[in-house]
Parts: sequence; C-alpha cells; structure tokens
Amino acid sequence: MEEMGVPYNKAYNGENPIGTSIVYATQKMGFRFSAARGYLHPVRNRQNLKIVTGALVRRLLFEGRAARGVEFEVDGRLLTENANQVIISASVFNSPKLLMHSGIGPGDHLRDNGIEVLQNSPGVGRNLHHHPAVGGKVFVNTRTANMDDNLLGQIKHGLRFALTSADRQAMSIRPLRS
Repeated sequence: MEEMGVPYNKAYNGENPIGTSIVYATQKMGFRFSAARGYLHPVRNRQNLKIVTGALVRRLLFEGRAARGVEFEVDGRLLTENANQVIISASVFNSPKLLMHSGIGPGDHLRDNGIEVLQNSPGVGRNLHHHPAVGGKVFVNTRTANMDDNLLGQIKHGLRFALTSADRQAMSIRPLRS
C-alpha cells in the first residue's frame, strides 16, 4: 500500500491511527484468545471476584472519593454490589459514559443533565477515537488463503494450520464466518 501513497503504521493504537497495518489479534499459541479467556477465566473462582452476566452497569458507587461498588440492572431489577476495589473496563465509549453517569466529568455538562458532580474533570468523554477502518481490495501476485474460500480450501488450510505453526499468524487475521 505504501506504493499507492498510504503509509504503513505499525502502531495504530497510538496517537496517529492513519495508515495500513496488520490487525492486532489477541492470541495464545496461534489461536484467537478473548480477553475473558485470557484474564477473567483464570481468576473466576477468586473469593474477591463476582461475575454477573447480562448486567448493565448504571453507575459507580462512592465512599468519599473512592469507588466502592456499582449499581447495575439485571432482568429489569436494579441491584448494587459493594467492593473494596472497582475496575472499569467498559470500552472506549462506555467507560467515560459510566464515569459521567457516576458524577465524574465536565461539571456543566453533568449539571445540565441532572447528575450531581462528584469530580469536575473536563477531559472525560472528550477526544474519543475508535479504530477507523476501511476495507480495501489489494491485488497480489502470490496465492493467498482467501483464494481458497470454499469447503475444500477451508479443509486444506485448516489441516495445514492444525499440523504446522507456520501459518498461525496469517490465519489469525482472516475473518471468521458465522
């Protein structure tokens, strides 16, 4: 793509997301590995961890300036859970939303929306960037796995993937079909 004037960008999660790159994929031994499988499942039996699925967190609960719990909704019921430690990991858009619903953010904006200001932090919710992406067609002069996008090709590449580790990096970035 550089020949076409599109720069290569090895760190698209950095300050400048513009350019082409190989998509990052969370992997273990060449296989896709979700954050839940990598970080949550190994510690799911800890006494200080409670996992609630199907929940929508509404706001953080504070004791003074320390987050000590969450208010969340499950099956139409509003529940609370208290904790000594709260970790926010709700995505680039939902983490600031959760902070703002909890009273942390631009004070005037919070007051305008009827939210009590716990901490005026004008930067919360500003300058958000998701990963802009545009799919493109690139013509190559070598055979690729995408050229074998049929049952026989999938069997061929599946066997090669299972029997060797050489193609694991390349195969991890190929979209999966549902």
